[in-house]
Amino acid sequence: INPEDLVKKLMKLDKVVYVDIVHPQMPMILADTYHFPVVDGKGLRQILIPESEVKALVVDFIKKFGPIAQTFLFHQGYVVGESFGAFLKNMGIVDLENALKALMLFSTALGRYRGEITGFSQSANGVFEATLDIYNNWECSIAKKHGIEGPASYFERGKVAGLIHCFTGKDVKVVETECIAKGDTHCRFVVFL
Repeated sequence: INPEDLVKKLMKLDKVVYVDIVHPQMPMILADTYHFPVVDGKGLRQILIPESEVKALVVDFIKKFGPIAQTFLFHQGYVVGESFGAFLKNMGIVDLENALKALMLFSTALGRYRGEITGFSQSANGVFEATLDIYNNWECSIAKKHGIEGPASYFERGKVAGLIHCFTGKDVKVVETECIAKGDTHCRFVVFL
């Protein structure tokens, strides 16, 4: 079907108000310039970063600066996690388990990873432990693809730590005990005070 015929068919539908045909702006390039900037339901801007740029931001950074880069990435994630925690509190989420569930959902929706809480306990005196199974973690997938072996999630572990700090006021340890970059089937974060 040619594009003009498709427009005619779509315009006959009751709910369709407007249809426009977008042609490539350059040979082999068709960019969606109509929906710029991309925003979420709250009007916050979202960006898409191609894997080649993520490699430069994470893998090349780690290869050049080693533990300094790993520490920096963890801290950046921590700050993002605290900010995300504040965002969740503003949405009305008040307990840590639901905050972690929301993190898993948002991470999946944004293409970061698919995760699940496989263990969670929080006692009245504040003792806390959790196990998070993380599948297709962007950080570890790219690390593995480019020769980094071993636990490779620094930003996302930091984000979990920052989120938990936002909800508990306490610093926690987030240890990556399994990682796809070292050959495991998924990544596992074990969290404890």
